[in-house]
Amino acid sequence: MAKKDDIGSVKEEIDNLRKEINSRFVSLENRVSMLEMRMSRIEGQLPLLVKIFLVFNASILIGIIGILLKSYVPWDYKLSPLNPEYCLLRIAITK
Repeated sequence: MAKKDDIGSVKEEIDNLRKEINSRFVSLENRVSMLEMRMSRIEGQLPLLVKIFLVFNASILIGIIGILLKSYVPWDYKLSPLNPEYCLLRIAITK
């Protein structure tokens, strides 16, 4: 049969465990609130980061398109392989 001392010590242990669990919950709540604050800051900066990302990528893309167009589109029609006179001249030079 359980004695009063045993019951009292079990109650004290239960109280200590409750206090420890409550303190852990409080620390978890604090950590969650800190994470929420960080997430809200990141969400606030996200549109700016997306705009910066798009600006850099768009400028790189435009530069690459310009380089490709410059290398593949003949800007001087007289020296273009599309000009029949240029083709005849080139055939005459290679013969």
